[in-house]
Amino acid sequence: MSDFILFKEHQKSDSTFLLEIQLNNPSKLNALSLEMIQKLNQEIKKWRDREELSAVFIHSAGDRAFCAGGDVAWLYSQIKASREKGLDLALSAKDFFHTEYETDYMLSQFPKPIVLWGSGIVMGGGMGLFMSSSHPVATESSLFAMPEVSIGFFPDVGASYFLNNIPHRLGLYLALTACRLNARAAQFLNLTPWFFYNKDKQRMFDFLKGASFKNKADFDIQFKDFYKEPDFLSVQECWIENFKTEILKALEFKNLDSFYDYFSQVHLEDKQWEQNRQNFLKASPSSLAVVFEQFKRARRQTDRKALFEMESVIAMNMSCRSDFPEGVRALLVDKTKDPKWSPNHIDNIDPEEIDKYFIPQEGWSCALKV
Repeated sequence: MSDFILFKEHQKSDSTFLLEIQLNNPSKLNALSLEMIQKLNQEIKKWRDREELSAVFIHSAGDRAFCAGGDVAWLYSQIKASREKGLDLALSAKDFFHTEYETDYMLSQFPKPIVLWGSGIVMGGGMGLFMSSSHPVATESSLFAMPEVSIGFFPDVGASYFLNNIPHRLGLYLALTACRLNARAAQFLNLTPWFFYNKDKQRMFDFLKGASFKNKADFDIQFKDFYKEPDFLSVQECWIENFKTEILKALEFKNLDSFYDYFSQVHLEDKQWEQNRQNFLKASPSSLAVVFEQFKRARRQTDRKALFEMESVIAMNMSCRSDFPEGVRALLVDKTKDPKWSPNHIDNIDPEEIDKYFIPQEGWSCALKV
């Protein structure tokens, strides 16, 4: 297990170091286990105040995925075991989510440049790492998504911050529909300004080992000089731009009921539209309602740390309810694809119950200590 995330220090000619971090579990699409998150957390704490560090390079083994998310199948087994033993379900999940959010927040505040190579699948926890890095790189194979509502969860790992920052509430659409994005769509939504071909990975690594810079501002200048926008951005289709009018019409609705009615009725002769529509209609009703409330509350909060702490409360509450473990069971463990949501329709949602997802229960500590 300890080899599923690797750390290597590279001494540079100017006597500084480049820290290389590699996710190394390609058979699981580099999904983040608790041990991987804990080791990453420890390394980030160790290096963040060291003057001899020049930059961090984060990448992954294999071609299919940078990171497909957290290892929620393992988390499901922990919650199931806690339920059988009569233990606090939230506490069985706390270490996983709390450490993950703390790590993402520390990355977002890291004093040195972090270049993250986000080729292949970048979803869930992978998106958290990507969006917390100072220089996240997308490639022609990048595939982004926050698909949590499909498993009875919610877009976390800082999504309250980075999805809410997308103009015209388009981030809400991504959260509710588990919409998948390529690199061109990521550019359109301003998720990152950095794009390279997959074949340029070694060239990037050589640049980071060879460049000498005093601070982040100096690095930005050199990185911009190094950067050349790849041709694939002009070739890839930007689905979300092509259907922006239809999406914005859906986003005019300010409540979940109206949004649901719209998606129930509007069929378009487009494969991606229909897939997103089905993702929404089949998602956990409670998750959809939580997401609506999450985005509403996040718009009033600009402090990134506070938003991570809000997500920590939601995650622990969801671990206590039935939909999250049921969604993981049905889609990822037993793979029956028939989750039994409770409640099973948005018409049965109790607003007071949704409010409870945002209230820490007695004895919980969800503050990030960073």
